[in-house]
Amino acid sequence: MFLTQNALDPARHIRLSAWLEHAPFAFWLMQQIRPEVVVELGTHNGFSFLSFCQAAKLSNLSSRIYAVDTWQGDEHAGFYGQEIFDSLESELRQEYPGIGLMLRSTFNEARPQFADGSVDILHIDGRHRYEDVLEDFQTWKGVLSDKAVVLFHDTRVQSGDFGVWKLWAEIEKEYPSFEFFHGNGLGVLVPGKNAPMSIKAICNANAEEKALTRSLYARLGSLNSIEYQLSFARENLREVGEQCRLLTEDRNRVVDALEQKRQELVSHQHALEAAGVERDAVIIERDAVHSERETLRDQLSFQTEAGIALEARLKLELEKLEHVEARVSQLQTELGQAYARIGQLDTAITKFQSSSSWRLTKPYRWLGHQLKRAKHLLRVVPGMVRRNGGLLRFMSKVIRLLMREGPKGLLSAWRYNNAVPAALVDHRDDERDYSSWLNKYASLDKVAKQRIETEISSWESQPLISIIMPVYNPPLDLLEDAVNSVRSQMYPRWELCIADDCSTDKRVRKYLNTLSGLDSRIKVEFRPKNGHISEASNSAINIATGEWIALFDQDDLLTSDALFYVAREIVRNKDVKLIYSDEDKFDGSKRYDPYFKPDWNPDLLRSHNLVCHLGVYKLDRIQEIGGFRKGLEGAQDHDLVLRFSEGLQTNEIVHIPRVLYHWRSHSGSTAQSTDNKSYAVTAGQKAIQDHLDRIGLPGQVDILPTNMYRVKYDLPEALPLVSIVIPTRNGVELLRQCINSVVDKTIYKNYEIIIIDNNSDDVNALNYFEEIGKTENIKIIRDESPFNYSALNNKAVAQANGEFIVLMNNDIEVISPDWLSEMMGLAIQKNVGAVGARLWYPDDRLQHGGVILGIGGVAGHSHKFLPKGAHGYFSRGELTQTLSAVTAACLLIRKSVYEEVGGLDEENLKVAFNDVDFCIRVRGAGYRNVWTPYAELYHHESATRGHEDTPEKKERFRSEVLYMLDRWKDVLSSDPAYNPNLTLEYEDFSLAWPPRNDGDPTLAS
Repeated sequence: MFLTQNALDPARHIRLSAWLEHAPFAFWLMQQIRPEVVVELGTHNGFSFLSFCQAAKLSNLSSRIYAVDTWQGDEHAGFYGQEIFDSLESELRQEYPGIGLMLRSTFNEARPQFADGSVDILHIDGRHRYEDVLEDFQTWKGVLSDKAVVLFHDTRVQSGDFGVWKLWAEIEKEYPSFEFFHGNGLGVLVPGKNAPMSIKAICNANAEEKALTRSLYARLGSLNSIEYQLSFARENLREVGEQCRLLTEDRNRVVDALEQKRQELVSHQHALEAAGVERDAVIIERDAVHSERETLRDQLSFQTEAGIALEARLKLELEKLEHVEARVSQLQTELGQAYARIGQLDTAITKFQSSSSWRLTKPYRWLGHQLKRAKHLLRVVPGMVRRNGGLLRFMSKVIRLLMREGPKGLLSAWRYNNAVPAALVDHRDDERDYSSWLNKYASLDKVAKQRIETEISSWESQPLISIIMPVYNPPLDLLEDAVNSVRSQMYPRWELCIADDCSTDKRVRKYLNTLSGLDSRIKVEFRPKNGHISEASNSAINIATGEWIALFDQDDLLTSDALFYVAREIVRNKDVKLIYSDEDKFDGSKRYDPYFKPDWNPDLLRSHNLVCHLGVYKLDRIQEIGGFRKGLEGAQDHDLVLRFSEGLQTNEIVHIPRVLYHWRSHSGSTAQSTDNKSYAVTAGQKAIQDHLDRIGLPGQVDILPTNMYRVKYDLPEALPLVSIVIPTRNGVELLRQCINSVVDKTIYKNYEIIIIDNNSDDVNALNYFEEIGKTENIKIIRDESPFNYSALNNKAVAQANGEFIVLMNNDIEVISPDWLSEMMGLAIQKNVGAVGARLWYPDDRLQHGGVILGIGGVAGHSHKFLPKGAHGYFSRGELTQTLSAVTAACLLIRKSVYEEVGGLDEENLKVAFNDVDFCIRVRGAGYRNVWTPYAELYHHESATRGHEDTPEKKERFRSEVLYMLDRWKDVLSSDPAYNPNLTLEYEDFSLAWPPRNDGDPTLAS
């Protein structure tokens, strides 16, 4: 728990401020960092500034705390006069001399007064427009120390021109970070590499710990808000008391005046007795006095009524005060009970785990695990039988595989089809069980629904989403379920546009005729003649009035939160034009086979329809490209997204990593087998070929046995020169095998080979170098420096003549003759960076199917150990695709790009992870890295250099791991070629427990 005693200290300077609820965290933060210098940009009346000063004083810190402001105000804080500055300066001088200092200047004028690396806490709370906050952060970023923390206030305010939330969304992924949602939001950014572990821990906490931390500090902060309300009530009471005192004085003056007039009347009466001649005048004056007395009585009556009203108001305020004090007492009691309950639970858990019953029941728990494994097999096998076309076909495949590869091959195939019990592949029980995963993470409870409803109500505008549904003779019960899934959406601003393509089933037409009466948001168009799905879809688009089009099949289902997540992306991202989500299948009783997709992946889109469902498109762009094309039926969605995405920037395409769409699996549906719609495969081939022709990318599209696609890109007539760089030391037999396989098998002929000999001392190796060095296109470079893989390659690339570079290990052996032609077909394309190959172990298990960031902490190989012939996760083990990184064991890249990003990092990554770091930098420079399965080679991994098995190698490897985690921490945790619902513990695309969708109402849908 990230809470210490000082966080419970009461704030001494309560005043009107949105920062009131963050004082407890400020007290905790000051004690954890113990800063030398704190700088606050934007102070106003000084509550946050004085809170930092109070924390420094109470903890006996030697901190110097600076407030930088013009004290003139702005359009966000309001404009104010000199009195704010004078009051704060007086308070500071009296309470915190020698701790706080006020700098009356603009932020830019104050910047030179602070040396680079001198500031431990920077609080940015000035003008709140996006451009202003970005400028403040960039201007002051240089002053941050190596343990610095930056605070951004108002991260949850999206009204008006407030833009802190937008900047926070951009930078929170670049550094360790944490965000509080209360008090208008407070972003905690930790750019300091040496920040205290407690600060880093709060950023790295799991979702439950983060939620608990937010809740505790929100409740502690609410005490300050309550205290302010109390002080405000007390001030009101003082004002009421003062008004009562003034009224009493007025009443006394009226009584005195009446007494004075009475005495004057007596005097006049005596005068009348003494002088009768003045009687008439005295009578007139007496009448005047009577009249004035009545006026004074009226005034007294009015003031008395006002006093009674004030007394009633005073009583009401006292009652409110009593209620607030009772609430404070209740909250303090609840907080104490929570702490006590936590202590009791910790004690109970410790006692239970150390008990004899826990030890004695170990065999029973083991037996329970075995029963779960058996239950898992019983659950999975029927599905495998069904997907393979029945029991006979399934058994036939099993027998063939057993005869060809033996029991080991059968086990491997089962494992990589997600059907093997968890314990057999080092997974936890139920780790592959999608139903258990859904039960644990996809429960849309009352709290989650409330969060969704609250967020929807906070949006200034709610986009209208038109759901397009072409209909032709569907099973009526499935159609009804589909419509009901739309009507059950938590997001209310939708319209369902149905185009019936001349259905012959009268029950369907009858049902469609009733829908508009059930819900005014449903429109139905009855086409006069059947035109197939493309024309029917266009008819549905023609009756749509929303700015966004969502594609929906007549027999499928939406999750109830589907349109909420779509609308949220539209509201958050003004540039977005295309949105797509993950999907799974539904057989009428359970969900299965989830496809957790990568972010935008143009190369994978040319291999299969990556977007598919749920796909949401900007209507005006659909109209610009002419809607769906007739003649592409069966692949009309694939053709649409190819045409729609041409020319879009990556930031205009958003992937929602949640299953928002369920494909119905039933007889005749594509969800059950693409064989049911074989014409769709041919249509997809044409859609991709037309796409290549439109964008001017010459190549041919082949259909794979899995009904996926392979694009063979054409090469220019004049083949560019490729330099193949191979570092080596001794290991002559491996190197000979490598060189011979390249020379004998490679059909791409315009290449040179550069061998970097790093201190070889084997006579046979030296003789071999002398022999092959005489070959025209082979060059030997001797390097006697200590082994540094990055430096060796950089030196060789500098001397290479080729326009393109292949980095190749000496333990590589060519399999496919067109390996280099295949890789060059990709590398010559504009904006392509590194190209990687499919590498196999000698026993025909996959060694490299691309690199996935974050697996195992830094990175891991996609589908490692996948048996040859297995397809992998949604065939991604055998499809060309965009990836974040590929291995340098065989990596092709344009030489100019290699030099543009500075080559391999020979200072920090001499051996390990230099290829991952390199590819991340290539991607950051605006290029996309691509992996192709059609360039196949064997990799006899680490055969010459060995393993990390000495103390020196282990320490070097440890330092390289730490360097990667430090430099690329945020990048490694969110690979766009992967999915937050997939594991970072294994290399097999299994489920993540839990998914990494922190911050959403639920972790899954």
